Amino acid sequence: MKVLHVTNMYPTREKPYYGIFVKRQVDSLLRRGMDCRVRFIGRGLAQNLKSVIRLGEDVEWSDIVHCHFGHTGSLVLPWKIVKKRPLVVSFCGGDLLGNVGKNGRYMAKESVLALVNSLASRFFDYSLVQSAQLMERVRSRNKKIARYGTDTDQFREINREESKKAVGLGGYEGKIIFFMGQKDVPVKNYPLFREAMGRLRTEHKCLCLGNISSGNMVEMMNAADVCVLTSFHEGSPNVIREAMACNRPIVSVDVGDTREMLEPVEGCFVTSHDPGQIASAVSKALEHPKTEARERLIEMGLDTEGAASNIMAVYNDILSGSV
Repeated sequence: MKVLHVTNMYPTREKPYYGIFVKRQVDSLLRRGMDCRVRFIGRGLAQNLKSVIRLGEDVEWSDIVHCHFGHTGSLVLPWKIVKKRPLVVSFCGGDLLGNVGKNGRYMAKESVLALVNSLASRFFDYSLVQSAQLMERVRSRNKKIARYGTDTDQFREINREESKKAVGLGGYEGKIIFFMGQKDVPVKNYPLFREAMGRLRTEHKCLCLGNISSGNMVEMMNAADVCVLTSFHEGSPNVIREAMACNRPIVSVDVGDTREMLEPVEGCFVTSHDPGQIASAVSKALEHPKTEARERLIEMGLDTEGAASNIMAVYNDILSGSV
């Protein structure tokens, strides 16, 4: 089986963590013996269009075209019609929900693009989404929840004191709170995190996710007493699953599928977007040195191998004509 993966998210030397979950999925399929090609079309509409126009030979080679992110699927749709290849699209969140600007409000342009993706999904052979919330937005006849997998070999518990040293906090006796987002990405809602931490009556320092390698991420998570997510919206946040794989206490606002993943786990808490409630949940989470969230993650089949099985089942259904 030959699968062409087309994506506007993929790791580069400059941004080693950007779209890493797409690479992990492709790598897991390659380990299963699949023949995969990846075409990274870059960012920005002009660059996307130029890259997509050049895909003809790759589409011709493939048995299935799998696009990652709704914008990419909408752009590649004409090739499905011209080359008559099945088109699978993985939606991630903002491609169906829109995006937030620096003022903390949803942007009109992004909302229009999200609507276009929703309408275009009617013509996709299969739509894969990260959560039940996104399922409601797609119009494909064939659709299912198929989350990206987490590399549980890489994301795991490691020595906490060594991790603290690695992030520059060796010997620090206070609490360490890890904000699982980039400060300058509006949808991650750093101002809410900052306000909530201002209400915390415990000595603490905050770590923030930046443009770092996944190796650094493992150290930051293991150094943290609590990992916190305050986004306006998410599909199925990869950072939550990665923190689960490290058995860290987690506090997340109720976005995407966080409630489904975290609610059964002692030491993990799901809250509203109220800063007082977030601060209270962090205080409770600090009472737990670790969790058993990794067990929950694997039970849900959210490791890379479980996710690969889910994706391969979709491909097989398409090629067998059962969908």
